[in-house]
Amino acid sequence: MKVALLCLLLAGLGSTASAHHAFNADFDRNVTGMIEGVLEEVFYRNPHARFFISVTNEDGTAEVWDAEGYALGIMTRSGFTADTLKIGERVKVFGNMGRDGRRMIAIQWLEKEDGTVLKIFGR
Repeated sequence: MKVALLCLLLAGLGSTASAHHAFNADFDRNVTGMIEGVLEEVFYRNPHARFFISVTNEDGTAEVWDAEGYALGIMTRSGFTADTLKIGERVKVFGNMGRDGRRMIAIQWLEKEDGTVLKIFGR
């Protein structure tokens, strides 16, 4: 009975882990960069906090980038809350760039308009 229960528990953990995407599927660990723009939207929920930032290109056109953080527990320990960033605030984000030219960045650190720098622990 104990062996069957242990197998059932392990099978459940495996299916939970496989539902979470791999970092390497979306981001390139070997390519880092920085974007700067205006915060358009905040998605402060698990599994990852996300910040959508309007970035103006050299030709004057704007693109919305998806800046991905970590789970809320890690974000909180890194100094973030749901109210850390305000819609319309200008931010700089440094991190791993999205694969295949996707407008995504995995946040390593973020600089607010007032100069405050927040680093996400774990990346």
